[in-house]
Amino acid sequence: MSGLVAIRRDRIHIKRADGETIRLPLIDKYEGLDGLPSDEAIAVLAHELAMVGESEEKFDLEAIAPDLLTALAWAYARRDEMAELFGEGEHRGFELASHVLQQGKPDADWLVPGVIAKGQTTLMQGREKLSGKSTLLAYLMAAMEHAAETVFGPAFHRPVRSVWLTEEPEGPLYEKVERFGLGGGVLIVRNYALADRDFDAKLGLMEEVARSFKADHLVIDPLTRIARVEDEAGTELGRRAEAASDLGQRTGLAVTIIHHDNKAIARAVEDRGRGSTSLQAHVDQIIHVERRSKRPPRERELVSWGRVDEADWTRTIELAEDRHSYTVPVEQTTDALLLARQMTVKEFAEVIDSTPDTARRRLDALVEGGQATINKATKPYVYAPLMASDDE
Repeated sequence: MSGLVAIRRDRIHIKRADGETIRLPLIDKYEGLDGLPSDEAIAVLAHELAMVGESEEKFDLEAIAPDLLTALAWAYARRDEMAELFGEGEHRGFELASHVLQQGKPDADWLVPGVIAKGQTTLMQGREKLSGKSTLLAYLMAAMEHAAETVFGPAFHRPVRSVWLTEEPEGPLYEKVERFGLGGGVLIVRNYALADRDFDAKLGLMEEVARSFKADHLVIDPLTRIARVEDEAGTELGRRAEAASDLGQRTGLAVTIIHHDNKAIARAVEDRGRGSTSLQAHVDQIIHVERRSKRPPRERELVSWGRVDEADWTRTIELAEDRHSYTVPVEQTTDALLLARQMTVKEFAEVIDSTPDTARRRLDALVEGGQATINKATKPYVYAPLMASDDE
């Protein structure tokens, strides 16, 4: 049998496909702490396993490593020693599922809870000139810069700097800077100054700029213009988003991409973004921002979905009267307190001393805002506060 590997407490034997056996007694430079193989032994083991080839099917590993994947994970986990043999970072692709569980669930490094996280790419989309995507993003960048809480939750433990690559005209740009108090923690990069660069070159420059500026957050506003996408219906948008996402994962930058809706407002919210689904496939989270026609003009409905549970939420927020911050609508906050148990529309109407039509509208607003659930399997429908519904 060729490709035989035996790992024991005192030695490692590797029988190559050509019949030659490599023997590594765990002494001298091959002996590590507690009788385990040293870094040099691990490096040789990993190299030999890599040389075996895909044609070898059966291995015999004992004691320390019960199977081939364990041996690979064991060897590849030594990132410093493996870098010279396998290239920087490539060893990270090998890990046992049991090891993942042992490490515990990693906490997302949220700069803004449920919205912007380090190493994650967030796609923020909505109708152009109407939904207020860039306005909301300016508010979030200002809050991060000043380590202030937002309508989404508590502040990050320190100020966060942002690099804003944008096509925003001077007038609207000035209004956002002045309105939310953006300062020295936000570096604005105008896209027209990079006209001679393609998108990959722009990303390369932004990586250098973010490193020099000590930024944790990069904004691409909007993707289509910054990346010069000509065919939104094809895969081009997805490839550009993939490049931005790769940048975030490689550097740990939080990347926020601004993108526009198509004109099919009758579609489900998940299907309103311009371009093919390849765009959404290459980001970690999508946040849809919408101004509802029958709601107050300063209100926005946000629907979010993504790869982790914290990214799945629905919320209604309202631009404050002074237009310098966002709040949760007062009516929605009050109604969430009044809906203390499961209720029908009629019962809630009695609580708020109003008509059934008003009660239904306010209950539906709670559901849309992610603060209540509705059970349509009953007649009449039953609304429940979110926590009560979860307990049941």
